[in-house]
Amino acid sequence: MDFALPDGRVLGWAEYGDQVGSPVVYLHGTPGSRLSRPDDTALEGIRLITLDRPGYGRSTPVRRPSLLGEDPVMRHRQLLADGKDRWMPPDEDSNREGARQGAAGLVNDWLATDLRSWGFRLRDVPSRVLVWAGRQDAGRAVPDAPLIAARLPDAEVRISEDAGHTPSPADWRDLLAWSTASPNGTKTCGAQ
Repeated sequence: MDFALPDGRVLGWAEYGDQVGSPVVYLHGTPGSRLSRPDDTALEGIRLITLDRPGYGRSTPVRRPSLLGEDPVMRHRQLLADGKDRWMPPDEDSNREGARQGAAGLVNDWLATDLRSWGFRLRDVPSRVLVWAGRQDAGRAVPDAPLIAARLPDAEVRISEDAGHTPSPADWRDLLAWSTASPNGTKTCGAQ
């Protein structure tokens, strides 16, 4: 589904699971898209709302200077063809959808996280945060997870030994249970 933002951009989003369940908003990793989700068995009692971050899937990129890039997942496609890519498994529709607009989302991620001020300090995040990463991820998620958590006032790190860039079905169930378990206060769950 698409949602028109006041500035004329589009926000792509999807909804899965139990319409009257506990709402959980999930922001995908890189590349990813609103199609990132667990199988339906993990969504019992959960209303999962997923969004395409700017420049991914159907969401319009934010207006920022960008680097040129024709195919942000070209290297991973070659590794996949060679049977060596554990990061983007076959039929990973979410990652393909995330790359729908080329490198726009990936470039904006790099600019927003590495070059520009975030507009807030991690130590000022008021909610409890779970930082998740998969040990088999070829990127920086595992070494970065404890560094990020150390800068947050109330964070927990979970490293899944058998997962890669995306949560396994068991990880999804664990992440969703953690997100909905708190009787008071807000929680934030972030997959690296």
